[in-house]
Amino acid sequence: MKHLHQIMSLLLVFLISVYAYGCANSSKTTRHAVPPVETAPASAAAEANAANELREVENIMAQQQKEREARQEKASEQEDTGVTYILDKEIIHAAVAENTEDLSNCYANELENTKGLKGTITVSWNVMGDGRVSDAKVTDTTMKNKNVENCIVECISKWRFPATGTKASVDYPFEFESSKK
Repeated sequence: MKHLHQIMSLLLVFLISVYAYGCANSSKTTRHAVPPVETAPASAAAEANAANELREVENIMAQQQKEREARQEKASEQEDTGVTYILDKEIIHAAVAENTEDLSNCYANELENTKGLKGTITVSWNVMGDGRVSDAKVTDTTMKNKNVENCIVECISKWRFPATGTKASVDYPFEFESSKK
């Protein structure tokens, strides 16, 4: 930020100098009393330093533009699925990954009683503006096991997401299959 301030100061001095020169050399009869701006002669090192700082600022601005474009592209990709996500998919996947052990325990506990238990459970929930989960419910299941389904819904209901100030809806399929045959 300090470098940006220095560059902006140099740019302002330059613009004032150009304006003053233009006013002094204009053929119009109206003259503006602009005092000359005195600057110390810039050394080659100072000019090189200013040029490097300017390139650095340009690189930062280019990087920020790329990041904005990537966010816009990601948002348009998410809109193409028919589901609007206020939260990035990565945040949702991270929450699932962080809580995989709890979800696996829901399945493992019931697998002890029901051999060959497997299937996909799709759960939908809302993430409120403050990051709390509400209205978690099973929307589709091929497992057809209420104990596992209820346990997963209970786990998801306790999750917390980053606060966005806006409500987001999520539909997420969870696949379960035992590695034991």
